[in-house]
Amino acid sequence: NSPEIVPASIIKLFAVDFFINTLKKHNLLNSTTTVGEEINKKYVNKYLFKVGLKKGEKYRIIDLIDLAIIPSASDAVYVLSRFVYNVLFGVSLNDSSFISNFDDWEWMILRVSAEINEYYSDLLGIRLNLLDPTGIRREKIKINDLNKFLRYLIIRNSEILEITAKPQTSISNKKYSTTNAFLRKDKPEFNPHVRGLKTGTLKGWKNLFLLYKLNSTEFITILVSGCDKHSDTKELSKLIISELENKLYNLSL
Repeated sequence: NSPEIVPASIIKLFAVDFFINTLKKHNLLNSTTTVGEEINKKYVNKYLFKVGLKKGEKYRIIDLIDLAIIPSASDAVYVLSRFVYNVLFGVSLNDSSFISNFDDWEWMILRVSAEINEYYSDLLGIRLNLLDPTGIRREKIKINDLNKFLRYLIIRNSEILEITAKPQTSISNKKYSTTNAFLRKDKPEFNPHVRGLKTGTLKGWKNLFLLYKLNSTEFITILVSGCDKHSDTKELSKLIISELENKLYNLSL
């Protein structure tokens, strides 16, 4: 019943939407970048999920965006963060030499987070208080602001919606599946009416944020938050969807 939640990785939706719009503005969305010091294990929280990006590897920005959202890869979020930092602050696009210790790394993360906070404050009147684009620092968000953000994505027909609806992505001959079981045909939770969005995972905050499509113009959002286990988020979501579908069926009679 709290008006706020700890969104965990759900916050990546905000970060990646900001990255997309910033890079579109600079005509860099279709560019590539080289992984640098931003994913150095000396700086990155060891408990974050990562897909194993390695320094020196080159990736398309659009592939990093898929990795940040679909398997929820935090190393991809940090590479995007460094790239956007370079764009915003006039650093050579593939340069990460300015990160030589943890303080340098944290300064970069805090500056990018501040830009994200300011962007949504100006755009939607949302106060994020973000300190890390992965959501690892347990920042809270108002549920009303989460709904406001989702309405904004739907009205703009944001690329984020298309990305979160993918059951998997294939990059460099590797396949990465979504963390959202309701999108995966190999999972018992699969539901063809679910169109995204995102899971979130921190201790005491197992979250599931779903977009249920009623028809071509109408959607219902389902948010299950604050569970101890992801199995609980899935079971509660299944119950909510079952009740919703029963009501929709009765209305159609």
